[in-house]
Amino acid sequence: MGRENEPPHAAASKIVSIIQMAAEPATGAVSAVASRWRNDRRKTIDALCINHLGDRWAYVEFTLAQFGTVSLADLADLELERTYLHIKARAAP
Repeated sequence: MGRENEPPHAAASKIVSIIQMAAEPATGAVSAVASRWRNDRRKTIDALCINHLGDRWAYVEFTLAQFGTVSLADLADLELERTYLHIKARAAP
């Protein structure tokens, strides 16, 4: 049997299920990948600050002014990426 035989409420129910799944927090492999990405970004920011800017806390002025925090762990993914790009641009020769 194909979809044409399904009652309309069945299709709507499937759509609602898909939307609910998309709205749920990431779990499993996706969560592990996101966590690994965040850890890599934080380590890279630290390394750029120490090795290229000579100041372990070089990112703090930017994160405090832009996001109101001094902790990289408190930043959302997009904020962490913006911080990385800012520090990378400052560290560029």
